[in-house]
Amino acid sequence: MSVNVLKIEIDKRKLNDYLESLVLCRIQNIRELRVKIYNEINLKLNLNEKLRDENERGFDFCLISNITVDGLDLAYINIYYLIDNSDNMIITETSVDYGV
Repeated sequence: MSVNVLKIEIDKRKLNDYLESLVLCRIQNIRELRVKIYNEINLKLNLNEKLRDENERGFDFCLISNITVDGLDLAYINIYYLIDNSDNMIITETSVDYGV
């Protein structure tokens, strides 16, 4: 009996470079950011606002997402941003931590 194993690889350089290119971009809202990421690198992220405790109130806002396939976490994404005077998001920093 043979078992087919589905192996999924992430192009780490492409993902890192693209997320880095978002720094200092102005985005109207989270939905626009999701669409932009999907259109550019064909990655559908479920970006969620990271809850901040009172010790983090002075820091940038943060969106988080995991890339998970068959219960295996491949990457953890953080996108930090501030809100400008026009209520646009300004991406200030991005980070990716890779799982297995």
